[in-house]
Amino acid sequence: MGKIPYQTRNWSSYNEGLKKRGSLTVWLSPDVEEQWYDLEDRNGRGNDRKYSDYAIETMATMQALLKLPGRQTEGFLGSLFTLMGVNLAVPEHSTLCRRMAKLSVNLNIPHKSEGCHVVIDSTGLKVYGEGEWKVRQHGKEKRRTWRKLHLCIDESTHEILSAELTTSEVHDCECVDWVFEEAALSRSNIVQASGDGAYDQHATYDSIEDHTQHNATITIPPRSNAVLAEERDNPNLPFNEQRNNNVELVNRLGAKEWKEQFGYHRRSIAETGMHRFKKIHGGGLARITLARQRSEVRIKCRMLNQMIEIARPISVPVAL
Repeated sequence: MGKIPYQTRNWSSYNEGLKKRGSLTVWLSPDVEEQWYDLEDRNGRGNDRKYSDYAIETMATMQALLKLPGRQTEGFLGSLFTLMGVNLAVPEHSTLCRRMAKLSVNLNIPHKSEGCHVVIDSTGLKVYGEGEWKVRQHGKEKRRTWRKLHLCIDESTHEILSAELTTSEVHDCECVDWVFEEAALSRSNIVQASGDGAYDQHATYDSIEDHTQHNATITIPPRSNAVLAEERDNPNLPFNEQRNNNVELVNRLGAKEWKEQFGYHRRSIAETGMHRFKKIHGGGLARITLARQRSEVRIKCRMLNQMIEIARPISVPVAL
């Protein structure tokens, strides 16, 4: 069976939305002056926090969007306020860097109660190291540092429901509980969850079921050497019944038929989301410490969700 062609039905509105993504129009809400400064009374040492988290997030968003260094971001925002006639002070670049470590970034996802299919996957983001040209010409060196970005994406809307950044040594299965805990806040009715073979562990199934009230169909392809629980050397080991059923179905139907029957190929939406992230924001991180990198990544994911909200194509398969 060949690749199914799709046609965009809302091309006119989608085209206008893509233009809006590149618009330079900047507007501030009427209550921005009330939210810009931290007016909360704080006692003890370090109580001189001048700017609110709202101000820090705004500055960090502009920096990520325009890919500016810290000092240039400070100068850009200052000149922008001057041109707009806004009497607001701009945080110093050092304040932005320091506050990023403890910033709590909300992905701002609208709540959805109808049934949805979510997909999970992970990708690497480079902190520092040589580029592809140097590696191809002279080989790689040991001094290469990466972070792993774990994403949970709504298959139908392509929105990023949760994002977690870890060191490269953390296995994909270890983050399932974290990403589904956040995803369940905006998707109260997850009817299906899909992931690749890296998530094939009984603990993964248990974590997904705990956050979906045991109602979700889990489509994770078993490993090639997977066996039924009653056929294992130690039958007393804990096992998940749904994972056991998947092993039985794959053995009976074959992996290809099982994937087509349960819609496993929609998991590729996760790879599409990761490609979109790297295409727009690049494959590297600007921050050095893991805490600041987490805030940076979540701000970029929120920007992607906002871009999807502005311009979202409606594609349908074309009957041949």
